[in-house]
Amino acid sequence: MAKGKQQAARAQNQSQAMQQSNQQPQQMTVEKFLQSPEIAKEFQKALPDHLRSPQFLRTCLTEVRSNPKLAMCTPASLMGAFIQCAQLGLQPGRALGEAWLIPYNNKKKGEDGRWHKVPEVNLQFGYKGLQKLSCQGSDLVDVKSVAVYENEEFIYEEGLETRLIHKPVLDAKKRGDLKAAYAVGIPRDPETEKPFRVLGKDEIEKRRKCGAGNSDAWENWYDQMAKKTAVRALCDQLPKSASMAMACRLDDAAHEGASQELSELFDPKSLPDGVELVAGTSEATTVAESHAEADRAKAAQTDDDVRALIKEKCAWLVKANVKPEDAMGGMTEAQAMKLSGDELWAALDMLVEFEASKAS
Repeated sequence: MAKGKQQAARAQNQSQAMQQSNQQPQQMTVEKFLQSPEIAKEFQKALPDHLRSPQFLRTCLTEVRSNPKLAMCTPASLMGAFIQCAQLGLQPGRALGEAWLIPYNNKKKGEDGRWHKVPEVNLQFGYKGLQKLSCQGSDLVDVKSVAVYENEEFIYEEGLETRLIHKPVLDAKKRGDLKAAYAVGIPRDPETEKPFRVLGKDEIEKRRKCGAGNSDAWENWYDQMAKKTAVRALCDQLPKSASMAMACRLDDAAHEGASQELSELFDPKSLPDGVELVAGTSEATTVAESHAEADRAKAAQTDDDVRALIKEKCAWLVKANVKPEDAMGGMTEAQAMKLSGDELWAALDMLVEFEASKAS
């Protein structure tokens, strides 16, 4: 009799354990979730007509895999950043340089009433992203941004008639340091006056120091950030679409190092039943990483060999009617050839990731 009661109790305990196990949510990283069919359906709803969901998801996946710090941010902020890019119609990541995903330690007030640092993702828009948004819902077909250097002829006049003349020096070694940047809007009607905005080096520095002036973007891509600053200055004097207004608000928050509250865009209820997103990375090797490893094995440990490989990949892009600077975040092949060490490898990695995204 006692033995029967023990067996019954044991069976009941096993049943309760199984029920508790079934009630525990399945934990899944963002990297793994991005490969699920459910997320493809959700993103398709947010994407504009010119972006296809599979292509956009591959771009998101490449970003998570290429920057482990993103995967360690709160899943809600990372997913929110992807959703915001989808809603604006911008591609995240280095391949096109439209929107950059930056890990931040944002200050958040916890349930205990104290402020804590929380790893979150913030969006920082590149000048190409702002150029694209400037043309949405406006009379502009394009926005061009150009850096001006000390040894270049540059005439800028204001008055009853404005005049802007710039004669660039093509040899990067002879053009000197950056002294200004300007942005010009190209109207649909050729007869319409072209709006433009010029910023001198002092004004660029003033705007840089007002925000996150010591960020990696300014340290590594000063010329591109200067051009973005000129585009943003032009945008401030043009009518803004809803998308452009949103991008400016988010860009201001990123510039100040504040939280953009992207987590609010992600609804946990959109997850499949029993699934919980957690921070972390997968141990699986990515396509881009495998390509990078193969390229590193192919190249000797000298900068000249890396430059030769970069030249080879740039030639492949040109044959595919793709500008190398579109794959290297705005950096030209000539600029890449002047790099050395880790910076040179970083340029190669960008080309490898871009090539892998096109091949997949």
